[in-house]
Amino acid sequence: MKICFMEKIMLAVNAVDLDKNSLELACSLAKMSNSVLTGLFLENLAKDKELVIKNVYEGTYIGLEVDRTSSEYTKKNAEIEANIEVFNQTCQKNGVRSNVQRDEERPVAEVIGESRYADLLISDGGLHFKKAMRHIPSAIARRILRNVACPVIVSTGPVQEIREMVFAYDGSASAMFAIKQFTYLFPEFSSHKLCVVNVNDREGAIIMVPDQLKEWLEAHYTSFVFEELHGKREGIFLDYLAEKKNAIIIMGAYGRSRVSRLLRTVAADLYVDKIALPFFVAHQ
Repeated sequence: MKICFMEKIMLAVNAVDLDKNSLELACSLAKMSNSVLTGLFLENLAKDKELVIKNVYEGTYIGLEVDRTSSEYTKKNAEIEANIEVFNQTCQKNGVRSNVQRDEERPVAEVIGESRYADLLISDGGLHFKKAMRHIPSAIARRILRNVACPVIVSTGPVQEIREMVFAYDGSASAMFAIKQFTYLFPEFSSHKLCVVNVNDREGAIIMVPDQLKEWLEAHYTSFVFEELHGKREGIFLDYLAEKKNAIIIMGAYGRSRVSRLLRTVAADLYVDKIALPFFVAHQ
């Protein structure tokens, strides 16, 4: 009997602009782990609200409301319903158990709150609510990454099949926490290729790989290799990742402390923006 280590995966998407790549990745991982996939269809009705004046029994009411009878709202709602149907059909086609939640008022707060009760969140790296705005990671994606209460996979492009893991190891507790979280959530990847990568940007310095790390990896993975890159940290790692196909990058980024958050945010944002591979991010 298969033991399930993960039960609930959430997929956060723009309700109007459904990212098909994120959906396909989420379905693939949910099917592999036999998890329920919850689609969080996020809207931002705040920008659609207009000033209204109504005469009510108590007097005159003045406030901001969405005109749900307008042609604009009707068209938008039809687009959302069509995207929900695509989500349901894609899950059904892949044999994935699923459900849907719509949030209209506080999309980011909703994701962060729901993440407390999920094993994994998958998010479109370019998640946004403004047309023609596709910077990766978007401002919304960064806010989610910094405050989410579960591990996150940031989707940045199409993924046919994950065949390899790249573990960005820098000796930090954050990095080790990330690889542990990934391993516990995805025991199905234990026989896949694993590359443990360290970037040495100090000339003449020798980076020692702890024996404890080797022992831990041996207990969880069939095979793995260590690779040391020499050069400027961001540039050499980007070049390395650019050669990878069908891989997922595991990073311990977006730490809680102010200093680590500042340093790691710069590095992680750069990688996600340039490389069309999914990134698994976990922080303590």
